Amino acid sequence: MKKTAIYFHQLMKRFLFIILFLPLLLFCGEDEGEKRCTVPPIYHSLSGDLLDTAQALADQWMEENLPEENWWNWQEAVLMFGLVKIYEYTEEPRFQAYYQSWIDYHLANEFPLMYSDHCPPGIALSALYQETCSKEYKEALDRIYTYLENEAPRTPEGGISHLPGDPQLWIDSLFMFGVVLTRLGYLTGENKYFDLITEQVDVFASLLQDEEAGLFRHAWIDGEPVPTEPVFWARGNGWVLTSLTELLSVLPSNHPKRGRVMDIYNRLVSAVVECQDNDTGLWWTVIDRPGETYLETSASALFTYSLAKGINQGLIGEEYLPNIEAGIEGLEGKISIDGEGNLILSGTSVGTQPGGFDDYAGVEVWDNVNFGIGAVILAFCEEELRQNLQKE
Repeated sequence: MKKTAIYFHQLMKRFLFIILFLPLLLFCGEDEGEKRCTVPPIYHSLSGDLLDTAQALADQWMEENLPEENWWNWQEAVLMFGLVKIYEYTEEPRFQAYYQSWIDYHLANEFPLMYSDHCPPGIALSALYQETCSKEYKEALDRIYTYLENEAPRTPEGGISHLPGDPQLWIDSLFMFGVVLTRLGYLTGENKYFDLITEQVDVFASLLQDEEAGLFRHAWIDGEPVPTEPVFWARGNGWVLTSLTELLSVLPSNHPKRGRVMDIYNRLVSAVVECQDNDTGLWWTVIDRPGETYLETSASALFTYSLAKGINQGLIGEEYLPNIEAGIEGLEGKISIDGEGNLILSGTSVGTQPGGFDDYAGVEVWDNVNFGIGAVILAFCEEELRQNLQKE
């Protein structure tokens, strides 16, 4: 009954969206015969219950929020990453139309680039560059790279600061700028992008990956980790695992730092699956302290996405299938339908500052948070792909 309700909800939202965005849909394609300037995108014609739910979540967000109402920031960028993934797996043009309209609006209004959190819109930018070969998109991507390479403050250890001003490392950054650099390296074939992100992974892991636990502490500030005690924030480790998974999926086998990145990744994967809650398939917001905080949706989605993509890309084996299946079931349990037929995705913690155990435990949890929706979409899409590949 729940899946049927989601299907009809999705169908209704889709018709409304097509009416609203029909003019843009007619003009977002590539001219026939145009020579591709980069790696052609790979599309999959997938179908299934998880993809239906992902599209329903996306359609509801798109109907309720015009593209230009989404800021140029990390929260919105994670949502758009989900839309990019849905478009890759369905070729439904309304999803590309939405994130293209978002990008075009901010390019026309001089998007900000002041710290790491302004970099992840480059994920959608890189997708559009791959899809259209537009020089405008490549110039915007070049601006992000120039900021990271030449302008962003760095710590004495060489790590790119998360914030302007006094340099400090936050593991969030490995996702915020890491996925963009990874995609640029893949699309252009230029090692400078891979060299920068692998250098940063090495620095961050050297300072923040706990030798015993394999998990990452949140930050490096004034020459010491924060928190100083071994307290590990789940979504931060989700950012790291997602970035490493994206990187290892395309990093050339002969790259000099691939072995180092693979070691960091394997230690983190092992640590993450050990912390999964056996009853729900989700992860606690302080990941290794079960029952002392709360089960958090966005971190659980990032872990599930990364594990599913890890199998799809041959980075890990099928012994992790039970972890993925439990994660998906737990995420499905976070979705409900209210009395008016609206989808509710619950359990996403809001923006989180580096701190101690009580700080992480006290972060508020909201419904229908944009980056939570984006992360769940990623997980559902990647698991749908895994199931389809398994059938082939």
